[in-house]
Amino acid sequence: MKSRPSFLRRLLRKILRRPAPAAPKRPAAAARVRTGIEPLEGRVAPAALVSASSFTFNDLDGDIVTVTFSKALFDPTKTVAENHLNEVFKFSDGTAAVNFESTGAQQLQLIDLTRLPTTIVNGAPVNPAAGTDITVAAVKGAGNVGDDLTNVGAIKATGFGIGAVNIDGDLGQIDAGSAASKVGVASLSLASLGKFGATTQLSTTTAADALESKVTGKIKSVTIAGDCSGYLHVVDGTSIVNNNIVTSAPAKIGVVTINGSLRGGTANNSGTIESAGTIGTVSILGTSATDPAGLIGGAGTNSGSLIAGKSILSATVSAALNGGAGANSGAILAKAGDLGSLTIGGGLKGAGGSGSGSVLVTGALPLATITGGMTGGVGANSGSVQITGVVGAATINGGLTGGDGDGSGVLSSTGTMTTVVINGDLTGTGPHSGGISAGDLLTSVVVNGKITGGNGVLSGFIEGLKDIGTVKITGDVTGGLGQDSATIVAGHNVARIVIAGKLKGGQGINSGSIFNSIDPFDPGILTLAKVKGGIEGGDGFSSGSIIAGGTVGTVVAGTGLVPAKLQGGVGDFSGVVYSSGTIGSVKVLGFVQGGAGKNSGSIQSTGLLTSVNISGALTGGDGDFSGTIISHDEITESGDDIAGDLGTILIGGDIAGGIGVKSGRIQADGDLAALTALALKGGAGTNSGSIQTGRGTVHPGDAPALTFSGAITSTVGSVDPTVKIGGRIGTLTVGAGLTDASIRAGDDLSIATITGDVTGSTITARGQNAQSTIDLAIASIMVTGSVTDSHILAGYDLSGAPVNADASIGSVKVTGNWTASDLVAGVADTLADGFGNADDVKISGGTDIASRLSQITSVVVKGTVEGSAAAGDHFGFTAQKILAFKVGATSLALDPLIAEQTFELGTFTDVTVREVPV
Repeated sequence: MKSRPSFLRRLLRKILRRPAPAAPKRPAAAARVRTGIEPLEGRVAPAALVSASSFTFNDLDGDIVTVTFSKALFDPTKTVAENHLNEVFKFSDGTAAVNFESTGAQQLQLIDLTRLPTTIVNGAPVNPAAGTDITVAAVKGAGNVGDDLTNVGAIKATGFGIGAVNIDGDLGQIDAGSAASKVGVASLSLASLGKFGATTQLSTTTAADALESKVTGKIKSVTIAGDCSGYLHVVDGTSIVNNNIVTSAPAKIGVVTINGSLRGGTANNSGTIESAGTIGTVSILGTSATDPAGLIGGAGTNSGSLIAGKSILSATVSAALNGGAGANSGAILAKAGDLGSLTIGGGLKGAGGSGSGSVLVTGALPLATITGGMTGGVGANSGSVQITGVVGAATINGGLTGGDGDGSGVLSSTGTMTTVVINGDLTGTGPHSGGISAGDLLTSVVVNGKITGGNGVLSGFIEGLKDIGTVKITGDVTGGLGQDSATIVAGHNVARIVIAGKLKGGQGINSGSIFNSIDPFDPGILTLAKVKGGIEGGDGFSSGSIIAGGTVGTVVAGTGLVPAKLQGGVGDFSGVVYSSGTIGSVKVLGFVQGGAGKNSGSIQSTGLLTSVNISGALTGGDGDFSGTIISHDEITESGDDIAGDLGTILIGGDIAGGIGVKSGRIQADGDLAALTALALKGGAGTNSGSIQTGRGTVHPGDAPALTFSGAITSTVGSVDPTVKIGGRIGTLTVGAGLTDASIRAGDDLSIATITGDVTGSTITARGQNAQSTIDLAIASIMVTGSVTDSHILAGYDLSGAPVNADASIGSVKVTGNWTASDLVAGVADTLADGFGNADDVKISGGTDIASRLSQITSVVVKGTVEGSAAAGDHFGFTAQKILAFKVGATSLALDPLIAEQTFELGTFTDVTVREVPV
């Protein structure tokens, strides 16, 4: 089988169980008529005519055999020579050839009806045996000797059709029919076909000729009480009409009933029934004692096979369908037509031969049922069902297992597959083995078991070249060593995938993953993917992941009953939910954890990521960008800009950085509508445990609402956690303070409410409003604890550089103390020796409207304001204008009409409330 993008695989299956047909009735022995040849007393009599249409002889083991024709072909009053009996009938005494009139037990080696004298009818020669029925009946002889069976080596009726052939025993071969006769043989009813090969035929018969029964035209029915080991080959009869070759006697086999097995051997085509045209209803009941029974391939090519040049109405194999060492051995083939229904009761199993133990239909398969499972073998495409056309309903009871052979153990169709049910596991081994493949729509797949990949590429897989409807897996989906092993792949849309177990990556690239829209020029929609047991990346790149080339509707990991996880592995992009388009919602009823691989354990979209809900924590790992939520901008080929916006992000636990750079991170190239989390914690990696927006070109990166019920803090030895918003921050709510944190807004910060202390942290906002009378970069800050060793700066960009002289601060309220910290609006520290002294100046450059001053509207510190005991440092509350300032119960006497007011605060005289020159 070819690699995924070509999806070369066909498929087949069907359910139809029929009751075993009644055993064929043995025709009554013809009444013995005395002839002019008297049998000798006390000895085995020679063959003898008893009528114009029958004769008798004694079989080798004592049976009395009667051969009857429905037409009068002989004249009992004439001699053996006159009746051509030694030419029409050939016998053996078991070691050498004997004549019709020879005394002793005999075996009938040949009935050659072509040796009968012809008559002229309408100017054309006609064989008198044309259309005749042939019955060979055996009954035990005197003393109950024999076995009620006899063997007929061959029947030759080449050039004309005959009627019903009934033989109490084995028939080695039969040749009959012509282009002028629509029916080659009306029916065959045998104990077995080809069981003894050439041993019951003339010594001059070659092994190949002894094997093949060649019938031109139609056989209405074939009934074999035992095994078919020969080659029943039905061919078209052609004629020349107006210098054109036309099919005047189309090949056709009507009803086939084999109570034993269709059993191949070492010779090519042994144990095979083949029609160049159609085959009707086929029942192989597999009642033979030899194990295995059913449709059994051998070492020969096409051995143990059912082959139609066109369609097969139905095929039922009650026992096993097993391949052999020969190519296409143990196979069912409909080369240019449909297989109406397929039923296998004892499993389908490939072997060493290419295509062995397989079903190949160049047409549709409306219904298929295989009980006992499908198992690939060593041979390529062995143990497989391949359909060129539509597959209706296919049920496999017992699982589907690929073998070592390429494409083995595969149910495939180049067309639509409607319903596939596997009651058991789906397991891959060799390349492209153990899979379900549809070239068009794959409507519904149910695997009541698990999917496991193997060492081969694309082993253990479900794929649809176009759309996939619904897929339901009741167990885990686990990747293996092979690339693309244990994957579910759609070329375009996917309606619904539900996995009751885990989606787990393996060592192979893309192993244990779900893909859709593999053609970047034809993006589709993944409407719903639900993995109840969680998603886990492996060692392979993109392993244990859901990756969409188009839009994703909803992804759910977990059920809420037992915490699940979206967890990265060693491989880059392992354990991810990734879309090249937008994502509607991702819900993880557990936690998201990055791994050692880059971007592992992440949720990423190109375009809008509307909603993410994680009931537990979002944690970075060792890999860069691991444990992240990211939306990317996209510039299309047509020049359209698609914004990488994030919608509502809800994290029930912490957002925590790891060792990897930018791990444990939420990042939007565009806006972030709303974020709620427990806490934000930096990790050892640079910018880990961080929030960032506005990296793209479409939207500035606004964040209307950021809410943390816990703290924004770093751990020992970690890099400071950062909230870096490219646009404006609407509301920032922190429930347990800031420690060694950085909050930066590329535009303005509207409202910040911090419960607890602010320690060793920085809050900045550039401001942006050029039309208003005041550029309120920070509108309001409320701290319900103390502020220590921190900086609140208006007019500063995302890098911390002073850029906006007009930036102002509204109200600032601190319920605790203010210690060794700065509050600055539109002012730069030119000598970098601390704010609040004479080198503080209005920021130069950027927007600077002469009529507008940077200002701080009001400051309320209910505790104390202090600097530090360290020498040479300085801290300040500084702007071009400060309208109100209150420390404890004391309000500073700030006069709005007086410029450049200065007040010293604190016991160390290193804190200044200072208005800088305009």
